[in-house]
Amino acid sequence: TVIKKMAPILGSARYFPLAEYKNELRDKYDFFVIGGPVDNEKIDQSILDFVSANTSWLSGKRVALFATCPSEVNGREQLEPLMKVLGNSVVSAEVVHGDADHLDLPELVEYALRVKALFDKGYVPMPAEQLKTYIEGFLKSCKYCTISGLSCWAIANAFAMLCLMAFAAVYGFQHAGMGSFIKP
Repeated sequence: TVIKKMAPILGSARYFPLAEYKNELRDKYDFFVIGGPVDNEKIDQSILDFVSANTSWLSGKRVALFATCPSEVNGREQLEPLMKVLGNSVVSAEVVHGDADHLDLPELVEYALRVKALFDKGYVPMPAEQLKTYIEGFLKSCKYCTISGLSCWAIANAFAMLCLMAFAAVYGFQHAGMGSFIKP
């Protein structure tokens, strides 16, 4: 499976099929990678069922979602219901092209490295220009903002952190935790 191929890159991760999931596992781990194939333009039903049945505790974890599908299928669209249900616990949602037997291996390795960076560091390092493009895309995707209440504060806080990270990346600073940055 895809996760088995990613395991050597992810390091000390534990792989288990959904059928072997046990409730005691939810308390042992803080980071979960969940995904599977998109077939007939739908993500595997067992994944939808698992997330639906376990949303209450998954929403308190960090979750990386992925889908595998042919390049002509919009796998990202199939991840959106999972992203909506899990909300802010989703730290990554990506598509790897191909099926389990014929994956784009360089794409899979890149994805696994991004997930490992999220697990190890809490963020994915990227070149300043790519970060700028990402931030601009985020800003352009915002259609509205609630002027009062928590949602506006949360958006403003997230944007401020993105700006700090962009500044740090451009000027060579490293995140030192608790919102502080250091020059190595």
